[in-house]
Amino acid sequence: MLKVVLIVLISGLITGCRIGNHVSKAELLDPYQYFETAPQTLAFCAETNTTTCKAAATNMVQWPLVSTMTNPVRFISDTTAGIGELVSFYSEKRALPVNLLPNNGISYKGRSTPEAFWYTNDCTWNIYLDQVGKITYSDGPWSSGMQNQVHLSGRIELNAIVVSEFKGTCGPTFIEMQNCYLDINQCGGATPDVNETAQGIVRDLFDAYIQAGVMTSTDISKIKSVSFQVLYQ
Repeated sequence: MLKVVLIVLISGLITGCRIGNHVSKAELLDPYQYFETAPQTLAFCAETNTTTCKAAATNMVQWPLVSTMTNPVRFISDTTAGIGELVSFYSEKRALPVNLLPNNGISYKGRSTPEAFWYTNDCTWNIYLDQVGKITYSDGPWSSGMQNQVHLSGRIELNAIVVSEFKGTCGPTFIEMQNCYLDINQCGGATPDVNETAQGIVRDLFDAYIQAGVMTSTDISKIKSVSFQVLYQ
């Protein structure tokens, strides 16, 4: 049950179907245009009793951006709804919603539907996504080396913030998650395979923040939110 709940939440966010319903009028692009973009700066934040933020190497960008903002990235527009998606070059199943603004601007703000996770309904998790940027058309120069495979139309700049928000009575949940992170035998599963899956979920959620130095493994029990901000250009 644990793994299924998280997969449902993650799947809904990646497709963009469950992050709000804001639609703006837009200038619509050719649905098969490709744009170069690459992460330039990255910072992680963790909120416990205080909030700690630190810069990190750009190869630590997390889901959902790491699986979507490939170089190049494809833009697909929906002419009926007046919105678009930034789509992974490697998989159309990996997409981020955007609204097109005048003067080639792009933006999006939204939340995924809160979902219960771990072994209780008392604590919920959702993702808040805040994106703003612009599209710049050009004839190069190109850095991705993909100009001979697809027609590149320019570059996309995107400043994105991704926040994991936790609501409800989460204290007991995070104590269990901290114990699981530290000791696989404390993950509460009926079998070793379930324990391995559970610990993997906890590590996927917190490892990057621990590696970035904004929290420690013993801060998991006190966590209120974690977030990261990345600038693509």
